[in-house]
Amino acid sequence: MKPILGVRIHGLSSMGVLDGPGPDPFAKADGDSGVPIFDPTVHDWRGSIDSKATYNNLVGRLPGWADGGKGSDSVTDPECPFCDIVRREEDAREVYRDEHVVAFFPMEPATLGHTLIVPREHIPDIWSLDDVTAGHLARVTVRLSAAVREALSPEGLNVIQSNGAAATQTVFHLHVHVVPRWEGDG
Repeated sequence: MKPILGVRIHGLSSMGVLDGPGPDPFAKADGDSGVPIFDPTVHDWRGSIDSKATYNNLVGRLPGWADGGKGSDSVTDPECPFCDIVRREEDAREVYRDEHVVAFFPMEPATLGHTLIVPREHIPDIWSLDDVTAGHLARVTVRLSAAVREALSPEGLNVIQSNGAAATQTVFHLHVHVVPRWEGDG
């Protein structure tokens, strides 16, 4: 079983999560305790994790971690902070990683559960995005959005992707924000 934001995913390889048919990725496994890995009553709403043990439990059970670290032939930019996260040279609270994308909590989340999804390859903006990477990014965005909904029961959800400084892009590595929303949250 593999948890994503409190939703356990079982029986899926990294490719199975993104490509092709397979079991319901959000179904509970037999004997599953149902205890969420991301629990807002245990984890700080700003995304920090209370203990190293909890973080290691989360990381060790997510899909895509078999590469044991860097494990990517992706092209990265040595000056890009998101590429540092992809290469695991910068601390990040990752919630998902496979051979195509990495998802993590931002350092300053807008709300509980705010998650960023980035391609492992350095792609500065949507105008540089190829169709294959776009497909992987979209599928993971939809699946993580469902996991956020299952874990946190938000009243709404923003999916935000900005391109260029005029559109408020501050890190020039393509990324998608998944931001759960509640009435009156700001």
